[in-house]
Parts: sequence; C-alpha cells; structure tokens
Amino acid sequence: MGFTTPEPGTKVENQEGVATLRWAPVGEEATASAFELQQSDTPGFDGESVRIRYRGADTGSVLTGLPEATHHFRVRALDEAGDPAGPWSESVAVTVEFMERGRVILLLVIGGIVFVATLSTLFIGHWRQLRREPEAGTTPPGS
Repeated sequence: MGFTTPEPGTKVENQEGVATLRWAPVGEEATASAFELQQSDTPGFDGESVRIRYRGADTGSVLTGLPEATHHFRVRALDEAGDPAGPWSESVAVTVEFMERGRVILLLVIGGIVFVATLSTLFIGHWRQLRREPEAGTTPPGS
C-alpha cells in the first residue's frame, strides 16, 4: 500500500486546512475490498491522537477543516471481513499554517476601505444625478 498523492517524503503545506490524499494497493493488496486511513498528531502514531479518518472502498479522500498543525496519515488494505490485509503504508505529513493574523487584519481593513469608497461613490453620483434632472412636472431649484 502506498500514497500516490502526496508522495511519501514530500512536505505538503497549505493555508486552507484541506488535505487531498490518494493511495494505491500494491501486490497482494490489489484484491483488497476496503481501506483504512488513520490520522495522528505524531509521526509514530502513538498515544491518544490516533484516529480513523476513513474506512471504505475508495482509493482517496479529501479531508477539510484541519486545524493549524502537522498532521500525519497512513493507510492499509482491509479484507472482506474488515481485517487488515497488509501492513500500514509509509506515512505522509501535511502541515497546515494559516495566514498571519496581522496580514488578515490588513486585508480586511483594505477591503473595508474599498467597500466604503465604492458605496460613497455610488451615493454621491446618485445624489448629483438627482440634482441635475428634476422630476417631470417640477421646476428646477432657482427658477
């Protein structure tokens, strides 16, 4: 069993908290009816942090909502009874690092300024247009 995306040993970093994982059975595992994907906070897959993220026949999974940290994944084939049909794959690590808070705040402030400037331009233009074109049946101011 082995990961095809991402390849083991490559460093995967993202800012979205999303991991796209794909794997392929090899050798005797090619007849596997299901797969089990595990996630851990430690590369050794020990302790309380180990949990099953997927169990089924698909050879891939998209995991969303991952918190900021390094997440380790491994997969193995299961037989029809749900028992392991091979060893665990080499693990892959996905590091999630969100955008710096200062940068997020700066982008929000710039967006707010652009929003207020756009609204102001629209309202000022509308107000000027109303002053130039009086409604039908009325006389313009000062006439």
